[in-house]
Amino acid sequence: MLQQAGAFIFVAAIVMVGFTFQMRRTQSIVDNWATNNSFQLEDCRMSWFLYGPYFLRVSKGQSVCRFTVRDRDGQTYTGWARCGSFWGGLWSDAIDVTWNSPSPEAYRPRSDAWS
Repeated sequence: MLQQAGAFIFVAAIVMVGFTFQMRRTQSIVDNWATNNSFQLEDCRMSWFLYGPYFLRVSKGQSVCRFTVRDRDGQTYTGWARCGSFWGGLWSDAIDVTWNSPSPEAYRPRSDAWS
């Protein structure tokens, strides 16, 4: 009986380490992406079952989250991020972002706009 309890505790610890790695790594990837694109990350929530625009397009090693960012002007935007690569999972820094409407590009002045 004691051996079964020890095995259960060992497996539970491994699962917790895996979940912690997945959450922290996803947060890190999204935070780096936001910083590199001149946004401030306000919120990043893991999406464990609902994958939004990435439904049926996520490998086992990737993660999906909903996020909120703020630009320099204080405007907030929300979107979905798929983190990690298909084969490399979260060991890769790959990220694919899908914006909810309206996207930040809708507010940025176009270079070919009339003056």
